[in-house]
Amino acid sequence: MTGTEELPGADRKRRVGDYLLVNNGIGPARIEWVEFRFKNKPVADLSELLEACCSATQEEKESLHQRAGFDRRVNVEGNLIRAGAMKSLFTWKEQTKPNPVFDALHRQMKYVDFKACYCSVFDECYVQEYSETKPVPVKECTAPKVPFRPRFRDD
Repeated sequence: MTGTEELPGADRKRRVGDYLLVNNGIGPARIEWVEFRFKNKPVADLSELLEACCSATQEEKESLHQRAGFDRRVNVEGNLIRAGAMKSLFTWKEQTKPNPVFDALHRQMKYVDFKACYCSVFDECYVQEYSETKPVPVKECTAPKVPFRPRFRDD
């Protein structure tokens, strides 16, 4: 999901890439796993996502290590999200200094999707696709081959 936010005293809005797990249910949801994909190919972490979408030049590759504006969780598996609440996988806010990797990711957000498997306190489990409105019930949350962890490779 992308958006913008007001910058105090600025003449424009700041772009924001924000990926959230939202619990629209009536009880807590225990996150079992998350799978992130770029152009339908799973990515294991933020380094892989940024390499897949945004590393066309050496300058862009070098700027992968400039993580200014990133707010991320190291792990979301096993976390509980209470009813009506949300948990951020990661947020990347545009900085005042131009960043070609941020620009490339922002341009290609339509190719990023994710899904998550979660269970209720009664061990009723569901898979929710980012692009779907209704979760699909599953017998259990079998982890994907490439689960996503919102961290950088060298964290």
